[in-house]
Amino acid sequence: MHVYEALAQALYDNDIHEMFGVVGDANLFIIDSFVNTSGGRYVATSSEGGAVMAAFGYAQVSGKLGAATVTHGPGLTNTVTALVEAQRGGVPLLVLTGDTPRSQRDHIQDIDQGAIVAAAGVHFEQVRSAASAVADLAEAVRIAWIQSAPVVLNVPIDIEWDSVDYQPIVGTPAPATTVSADQEAVEEAVGVIASCDRPLVLAGRGARSADATAAVLQLAERIGAPVATTLRGKDLFAGVAGSIGIFGTLADDAALDVIG
Repeated sequence: MHVYEALAQALYDNDIHEMFGVVGDANLFIIDSFVNTSGGRYVATSSEGGAVMAAFGYAQVSGKLGAATVTHGPGLTNTVTALVEAQRGGVPLLVLTGDTPRSQRDHIQDIDQGAIVAAAGVHFEQVRSAASAVADLAEAVRIAWIQSAPVVLNVPIDIEWDSVDYQPIVGTPAPATTVSADQEAVEEAVGVIASCDRPLVLAGRGARSADATAAVLQLAERIGAPVATTLRGKDLFAGVAGSIGIFGTLADDAALDVIG
């Protein structure tokens, strides 16, 4: 198969079944193969920065690797602000960008894409050859998971038409680690909560899983406390009795009264 087909299938085999992006000549055939051959879902956005932010939000809510794709030159430069946000947010994310043909020195969209990505503080993974393309993609996925950060995979457009024998390679996610709470700290916290007159429980996006949400609500009910969220945890407790919405400068008047 062609490299563009191999990359599309490699995305799917690495559990990337949804991808956001803006189509250009350097990623067109990868997107087409991802949807029509591999069975993935592609969501078009109005801007490249929006594609990366959509993937960023998807990763936060789903717990899966977010994925976005853009074309070369200005397609990539338009993602810089979103890349910085994803880097600061500590979210695993893969951004697949096409690059200009290696043989065309004077191509109008030719820029130093590695330097652009480095300026955003993001890891840059180069597809080195047609033969290494699938392995390079798997390495980008592995780094995104291990570092819990965005990684840009750079694909020169001219190698996409080379032929390769596809063998799946999976960039295995880092195993989840469980941190045990210090017993003395837990007992101290229980004492503080028990002595409170008007406690309030505040949760962020770290409580997005069903088990975590249930645990937070169980605690709140037990101590008779209303629940609020950070901005990134917005609507986590939507429809729950005792939920006051966002805690902070974007809180509404009713919530501010309770917080006060």
